[in-house]
Amino acid sequence: MLGKKARAEAAQRSRQINERRAVLSQYLTELRQFIHQNGTAAGDVGEHAERILGQAAKIENPDEQDFLLLLKLACESAGRDSGETADGLFRFPEDRALHEAIIRLDANARQALLLIDMHGLEAEEAAKVLGCSPDEVLNSRQAGKTALDESAVPGHLERRLELLKRAYSRVSFPVPATSEQPGELPEQDFRQTQSRLKWPAAAVLLAALLLIISAFYLSSRNGPADEVFVKQLSERFDRDLAEYAGKFGLKQEELLGLYTIDNARNEFNSVKMLAEQAINRGEPLEKREVEKDYEEIIRYFELPSGMVRRLAKEPLTDDFKKSLEFFEQFHMKSWELSSILYDRLADYEEIAKENGAPGQDRPDVDLSGYPAPVQRAAELLKSEGFEFRKTAGTVEGQPSMVVRAPGISGAADHLHPAVSAFARLYEKRLDAELGGGTLPVVELAGDIGEMERWSDEWSGYSGMFQLEALANDQFKEIVHGGRSGPVFGKDGTVTPARREAWKMMAEFGEDSTAASIIRPVVKEMEASGWRKSAAYNRLGDNDYMEAFSDQPEWNYDSSMGFPPMTIDLPDEGFESRANRLYGELSRSGDIEMLADEPPVMTAVLYGMAFKNRDERMKALLSDGREPGTKEKAVRLIADGLSGGSTTVAFYPENISPGEAGIRAQISVFGNYGAESSELWLDYSASGTWLVDPASSD
Repeated sequence: MLGKKARAEAAQRSRQINERRAVLSQYLTELRQFIHQNGTAAGDVGEHAERILGQAAKIENPDEQDFLLLLKLACESAGRDSGETADGLFRFPEDRALHEAIIRLDANARQALLLIDMHGLEAEEAAKVLGCSPDEVLNSRQAGKTALDESAVPGHLERRLELLKRAYSRVSFPVPATSEQPGELPEQDFRQTQSRLKWPAAAVLLAALLLIISAFYLSSRNGPADEVFVKQLSERFDRDLAEYAGKFGLKQEELLGLYTIDNARNEFNSVKMLAEQAINRGEPLEKREVEKDYEEIIRYFELPSGMVRRLAKEPLTDDFKKSLEFFEQFHMKSWELSSILYDRLADYEEIAKENGAPGQDRPDVDLSGYPAPVQRAAELLKSEGFEFRKTAGTVEGQPSMVVRAPGISGAADHLHPAVSAFARLYEKRLDAELGGGTLPVVELAGDIGEMERWSDEWSGYSGMFQLEALANDQFKEIVHGGRSGPVFGKDGTVTPARREAWKMMAEFGEDSTAASIIRPVVKEMEASGWRKSAAYNRLGDNDYMEAFSDQPEWNYDSSMGFPPMTIDLPDEGFESRANRLYGELSRSGDIEMLADEPPVMTAVLYGMAFKNRDERMKALLSDGREPGTKEKAVRLIADGLSGGSTTVAFYPENISPGEAGIRAQISVFGNYGAESSELWLDYSASGTWLVDPASSD
């Protein structure tokens, strides 16, 4: 009896460990990434992660949350493996250099930095993982950042860390080998056996075979879901996943980190775990129930065209929540397929260079020369409505490319009306941005009104697609320009189409967020002949979203009422305003005309003067002070005005007391964040921001 009892207890314990392991597996992707980041060679990561999963599954009633427990075990077991970086693991040498620099850090500094900066843990959570206080974690993290700043890693550290985080998500790790399933009888052997049968015997055998198949089919689709059924379902999931990966010439592990595929894995593991738990309780689920859940899960493997066909057959016009889920999944699927193909094409740098830059007669990406699996994947996506087009310029020395994914299009009518309206507006904006087209500003104003009418339906929703975020982007486009063209025309006044759009929004009604913000601007602009408005200059990038969401507004009194402002040069709308002011200031020499202009405007005007070698303008904008010897920030702004990539940003929290009032720091980032500098402004007695050239950089 004792022997049987011990065996039963051992079997029960084994089932508990397996169930626990299935739950922990949802964190497998992040665990593998952390193990690699912490110094384990990519080829050893898979086995290392499996060891940690097995170890964690055996711990009864752990004190930590599941993910923190896995990270803790990973930290404790670090140092067993070689941290050599395999060739080709990272696409760009800067990512490899930073990865290797992180590995060389002291263990405490490295792990604190990884937990907070790469995995988003709070200091308190990281402290539980590392077994120390939150203050010690923050000190170790800062020590790591200081060491990285002093290393030979090029570029701005925060930006480089963010880029490295993306690079990590692209790394795939070998999956530990599993036992092979017995193969089927080779087709040739089967035919030889079949040919030896005489016809009457073959007929009898066929009839018997049909009876067996029908009995097997009925039993396989009905009755309780036993262990054999669950095992077969697992094998089926692996086959379906392998078939999906094979369409794009990928291995299963290369799909790790994709949102829809990770969702499919997690949901399947949940269904499998519930089925196994029911078996252990002696109350197995019905096979049909489990099959129904499985059919829902494998919808994640559908291509966009299949999703649209399903939506037409199963409309969701009365279900807001499911309509949103469908829209999210559709666009996540489209994004993932775009990124898969983009990455596959970009992996072959030499072919991309040989196929050359775009031309009038060949705007499409030339697929000749790419391996057959890549060409097949590209043709499949083309049949789905994806477009691959070259764009002018290069990225990392390669011809740049844009992948345009298909939209829901006419199928939006089968979604809930609130989601359908959002889908059309979102995809219209996306098409204009990817296609390089313009956005009709009056039409955008009408879209704002439509979104505000559906705002109540979206209240309380916190998913990845936000109505207020889209409305805020539309409002910024209408107010500050961009794809819709410049705000100010060559005569220095607001363009006629934009005047019409602003006046349209001002008449939306008393409950309209857009109307409440734009009315003071319209009133002041009309009074100035549509040339200037103090209310316009104090419009922040997120004023609309804050008002739309009933969030309390930031108090900007300490910055003379100017909100945070970020300009990414080149910016046609903002540069149009700056050019108008530059011309008027050159003619009049009256610096007071810059009263009510934001600090970023002064910085950009000074960059224009530097670009134009206009010493008189530089003197006007700096109150006659001698130019400083440090001009990096100004040079970066001038580069942005000449077509480069420069970000000019002002944050009210960077205001500080000066000798004669207040001072503002303007942050300048160039070359996609690889270079950074500062420009300092003083707030003058005349109510204008002026450059202090000696304190900049």
